[in-house]
This record gives sequence, C-alpha cells and structure tokens, in this order.
Amino acid sequence: MPGRARLFDLFQQRPAIFSEKPRRAITAALWPVILDDRRSREGRTQIAAGRLRPSYNSQVPEISTIKKALPGAGRLTNALLVAAKGFVISLARIAYALWLEVTGLIFGVFTVWGASTLVKQYRADHFADRGRMLWTVAITLALAWFTVLSFVRARKTRR
Repeated sequence: MPGRARLFDLFQQRPAIFSEKPRRAITAALWPVILDDRRSREGRTQIAAGRLRPSYNSQVPEISTIKKALPGAGRLTNALLVAAKGFVISLARIAYALWLEVTGLIFGVFTVWGASTLVKQYRADHFADRGRMLWTVAITLALAWFTVLSFVRARKTRR
C-alpha cells in the first residue's frame, strides 16, 4: 500500500502536524493518503468487475505464482503441475486417513486395557476403592470416545 510509507513519514514529523489547529493539519496531511487508498480500492473493484484491465505496473497481485515463476510454461507444463498437485493432495489425504486409523487403533488398545482393569478391580474387591474405579471408568470412556471419533474422521477423510 503506497500510503503507509507516507503515513509513517507523517508520524516522524509529529510536532509540525500537531500545531495550533491539529484537526485541519491532520486532515490536510492525510488527505493524499486517503485519496490514494480510495483510488486503489476503486481500481481493484473495477478490475474484479471486469470494467478495467490492470496495467502491467498495477499493484494488483498476480493470480498465479506458479505462472509467474515459470514464464515460458506451456500447456504441458501446466498440466503436469496440476497433475502433481492432485497426486500430492490425494497422497496427503490417504496418509492423514491412515494416521487417524492408527491413532484410533492405539486408543482402542488403551480402551481395552482400561476395560480389563475394570474387570480385574471388580473380581478383586467388587470396586471397594470408588475413586480408582471412577477414574478408570472416566479415562476408559474418554479413550473409547477418541477411538470412535478417530475412525469416523478417517472415514470422512477417505470420501
């Protein structure tokens, strides 16, 4: 934004701006910055609407950074880039689904371990230690929830 540099310069000259009539001085000093900002916003909206074509030196950002990096790229290069992007996204999605399934399996193992601990506590003393039983139940239920949630997310990711 071109106005930011000028605005920074204005704050460097603070005593000159805040003189007898600070409101007028600030308005007069900032008016070119405000106009530049309005013009650039109006230009961007008109370009987006298709009314104006951006000039070569325009401040409108490039649509594709890949095309900017490869100025002589032809149709084949662009097609290969699109194919590679699709392959990488597909591979990442599969890897993420696998990660979710593995973590779900680990949570499932811990859930079975918690359930077996509950069975052992029941057989040993019929849950005489209530605090330990409640903690074991709470942790086992949380791990069971994480197991189910992980497999549900993996299934949604594969779709």
